[in-house]
Amino acid sequence: MAKKHILLVDGNSLLHANHHATPLTVGGMQVQAIFGMLRSLKSLMSITPGDKELLVAWDGRAQFRMELLPEYKANRVAADPAQQASKDAFKRQAPFVEKALSMLGIRQMRSPLLEADDLAGHLIPKLAEAGHRVTMVSGDKDWLQMVGPLVTWYDPIRDRRVNESNFLEFTGYFHPAGFVQGKALTGDNSDNISGVGGIGEKGAPLFVAEFGSVKEFLKRFDAGEFKKLPAARQRLASPEGRAVFERNLKLMDWSLSRRPEPGEVINTPAIVDVAGFETLCQRLAFASILRDFTPFLAAFNITHIKETA
Repeated sequence: MAKKHILLVDGNSLLHANHHATPLTVGGMQVQAIFGMLRSLKSLMSITPGDKELLVAWDGRAQFRMELLPEYKANRVAADPAQQASKDAFKRQAPFVEKALSMLGIRQMRSPLLEADDLAGHLIPKLAEAGHRVTMVSGDKDWLQMVGPLVTWYDPIRDRRVNESNFLEFTGYFHPAGFVQGKALTGDNSDNISGVGGIGEKGAPLFVAEFGSVKEFLKRFDAGEFKKLPAARQRLASPEGRAVFERNLKLMDWSLSRRPEPGEVINTPAIVDVAGFETLCQRLAFASILRDFTPFLAAFNITHIKETA
């Protein structure tokens, strides 16, 4: 049986990126996230050769991370009325996107208790083990931790692609395991995760390269190998530093994420509905999609014969 090329899309990442493009409004409602998402996925399908399939993963609320760190993503709260209005406009568009993708026959999945990251971390090893090629479509660099022989990271907004051959050049780390450990050392301001302290984004790759892993550094420290250490390394070796590092690994390393329980993952029905999709595009005034409707559908392997009078 021929293996498929799975295009695993980080739904919220791609939708947010398109939401922050030039605003488009129809009837007082912003629609640029919907329009941009559809165009992005069409382009993705068009530039990817061979037998491929789209799978979009959406975010739920990762309660297990909140329990590890109550401040997790607390910085995402709107700071002013303009930010709140933007968040509200985004939320209003999301159901339209999910409906449109369903009518294009695109599989979608979510868990109310996990983020798209966790679903990717659970699914990608299984797909790769079965021999499928996987392209992770996301602007989130956290997804780089899954790069492997059959797995590539692609950021369609900035047109950046990372695989095993350019992983070191792009990240500064020799392998994904080192990349995750580096993030656990430095923390992640975008998710409101503090680092160990004293080891920044430039120093972390050098530290991991020097010792191979944080575990090896701590092993050598506990063996009394080091006579004197810089303050940052002394802090990492302290009980407090070790606790922060271990907490961050649990927050960031997808191999340590909570796994979905049987029946927990919600799969949105993916039933091609050409008439319904056309009506939605008309309602949202997506003139360029309607103008090239048949080729647009063809990108998603949907055959459509335009009726003539």
